[in-house]
Amino acid sequence: MNVLMLCNKPPFPPLEGGPMAMEATIRGLAGTGVRVHIIAVESEKYQAADVPGELRERVSMETVSLDLRVKRLPALMNLIRNRSYHLARFRSPGLQACIRRALALRDYDIVQFETPYLGHYLGLVRQESRALVVLRAHNVEHLIWERLARQERGFFRRAYLAQLSRQLRRYESAFADACDGVAAITPSDAGWFASNCKVPVHVYPYGRDLSHASDISPAQPDDRLFHLGSMNWKPNEEGIAWFLKEVWPLVRRDGRDAELHLAGRHMPDWLRHGQWAGVTVHGEVPDAMAFMEEHGIMIVPLLSGSGLRIKIIEGMEAGRAIVSTTIGAEGIALTDGEHILLADTPGAFAVRIRELMDDADLRAGLGLRARERVRQAYDNAAITAGLMGFYLKMKAGRDSHG
Repeated sequence: MNVLMLCNKPPFPPLEGGPMAMEATIRGLAGTGVRVHIIAVESEKYQAADVPGELRERVSMETVSLDLRVKRLPALMNLIRNRSYHLARFRSPGLQACIRRALALRDYDIVQFETPYLGHYLGLVRQESRALVVLRAHNVEHLIWERLARQERGFFRRAYLAQLSRQLRRYESAFADACDGVAAITPSDAGWFASNCKVPVHVYPYGRDLSHASDISPAQPDDRLFHLGSMNWKPNEEGIAWFLKEVWPLVRRDGRDAELHLAGRHMPDWLRHGQWAGVTVHGEVPDAMAFMEEHGIMIVPLLSGSGLRIKIIEGMEAGRAIVSTTIGAEGIALTDGEHILLADTPGAFAVRIRELMDDADLRAGLGLRARERVRQAYDNAAITAGLMGFYLKMKAGRDSHG
């Protein structure tokens, strides 16, 4: 089988959620003998690394550079014309030519769009190929902006975000319906697509390579808190701002000497130069799993977003104790109190953190059960087998109809 993946950012290096999910797909497919060709957009924020040597027999990649910086005038013009600026930024003659060449050089069984942002090129794919087209939905994209709008206090910015959400919602459902199938990253996302389009929908979560055990000890003697996530994703920045303002003072009340360590790419200036008692801002770290090993309690204070928090899956595999909002843990196969602790108000979030800080056995028990849950639900080999079955079922359905 030959698969063409059209990516809005490079899957290599896999340093944050989207690229990590793409890389897991690529490794899974290559492991089953599928040949994967990748066309990825590079930008000022995302530069590609080479395909790892162990994958080169089955995987190839080419990139196209686009200027994806937000420009006020084009953004305003798209708003006035009721068009999505998110989508307009990916329109490029160079990218179109690259896709056309790839389709001419090889017959593909599947063309997989990683997110709908490259959906402008669907017509070209239909014109140049008989491949089945799959939308790999990393999120319900419009829901991210809808939730951000709800949290926004400024009238004009709230109205602008709400308009972006409405534009994306219309496009997202129409694009999904124009594909042959949707592979959604969570059951809740799959439910939205199933209710808003007529094509087959498959739940295809992020998978981990579980062929070897995690090197991280599940023992949790450390009660230091940490957050690990790319801060150029607006929900992460919003969540940490809420946590520092509303939750952190409650955690440290009564003179408690708590520590919080923040790591991730693209730390904004207000975080890098801010001063909060007990808070250390590390910025990007060379090894995420090694950083987790140094700390005992993961926090995921998300107030908006969609899709699946890959860092929670990593934290579960590492056996860390985790406190998250309900939105943060959305779509992950876990149970509050058994694999994770959930809280949605500042007071409740602080109480759960303090409980974990005071009880090493609670930390260890949560971590051990979380690690086992990952092994049950997020084995990449089993998840890839499900995706292959989805591909083949779509192909059989088309063949039966001529």
